Amino acid sequence: MWRLSTYPHPATFRAAAVCDHEGMHPHIYRAEHILGQVHTRGAASINALCKAGTVVDVGHHRYAFAEELGRGLDARVVYAAENGLLIGCLTACEHWGLWTPPSLTTPDTHYIQSRGSNRNQPRTGKVHRQLAHGCFGNHLSPARSSQIISPPNDAIEHVLRYHDAETGLIVLESALYQRFIYPNHADAMIGIAQKVKRPILERYELETQSGSETRVRNFLQSRQVSVQPQVFIPQLGRVDLLVGTSLIIECDSQEFHSQPLNVAEDRRRDQVALRLGYTVVRLSYRDVWFQWEKTQEYISNLLKKRVHRRRIP
Repeated sequence: MWRLSTYPHPATFRAAAVCDHEGMHPHIYRAEHILGQVHTRGAASINALCKAGTVVDVGHHRYAFAEELGRGLDARVVYAAENGLLIGCLTACEHWGLWTPPSLTTPDTHYIQSRGSNRNQPRTGKVHRQLAHGCFGNHLSPARSSQIISPPNDAIEHVLRYHDAETGLIVLESALYQRFIYPNHADAMIGIAQKVKRPILERYELETQSGSETRVRNFLQSRQVSVQPQVFIPQLGRVDLLVGTSLIIECDSQEFHSQPLNVAEDRRRDQVALRLGYTVVRLSYRDVWFQWEKTQEYISNLLKKRVHRRRIP
């Protein structure tokens, strides 16, 4: 596995990530940000803006412009501001454009509370405690953080701490693929993760393009099956996963994927692969995320038939 130690701190790069993904639009600010936008200063000024109805005090020293509030702010952001929370963990990762697994039940929003708080869990969300420390995240309390949404490094470390190893691996690989972090950062984050999670987290690859690939590859690795991600095969091109010598698995990364041109190209590639002697399996997003038990059984049956151990001419 690639291990290097000459990368910058993750906070010094990937700055463009904050503007090339359509995440939540917070539109909730600290007083100094409000005053900077209206070119005035002082506590009296923020009070005057509130009295004039230009600005609304949302709570916990956070404010919103009345005009933006009237157009409708993201309810998750408003809830966080009103309750002295930050949006963090998987929800913040999704905001920054990282690949996150779908919620298999009611979609949850993940919030961060101060270490000294003891808040009840909301009906449609999860509240995690602020981390005492991390590798690269600042992990400021909601009272000290200028932003209502946790920055990427904090959010990644939240996931590694509060979620299962597979979910952590998915987010870690997405962060690596998009260059939010580099391998030495991933190694450091894994180093402070719970010991039981480390063997799976250490399976990370640099070029995995979706959490669907990660989940399938992790399943195969857990069964001690040889699997290579993003392999280039002459005459065919790059495939998601090459299992053993002769089984190709392609994984849909999105719930709605199939455009006519894509379907035609997939069929052409499958025909080429078959001529070359490979067996091809295409797994839909639903197969990987909503029918996973059946999919594991299907893959296991293929492995029993040793379709991945055939000799390629």
